[in-house]
Amino acid sequence: MSIQLTVENIRCGSCATSIDDALRKIANVTAVMVDPTTGYVGVDGTDVSREAVIGALARMGYPEAGATHGLDHALATAKS
Repeated sequence: MSIQLTVENIRCGSCATSIDDALRKIANVTAVMVDPTTGYVGVDGTDVSREAVIGALARMGYPEAGATHGLDHALATAKS
């Protein structure tokens, strides 16, 4: 299973490393790809929950692109 997302707030390689480390802790994740220049996040694995990936990213301050609006958007800042 492959999950592909575009997320907000990825600014640098350190952000990408934080995302990679966090997503690899999700059950059944076998590979993580992060491109800070485009906001692309890809996750490979077997039976990986898309909701778990989106939730982990949002808790870190990297919401899925277009998922937050107004005040919620302003409050969604990266914590890396």
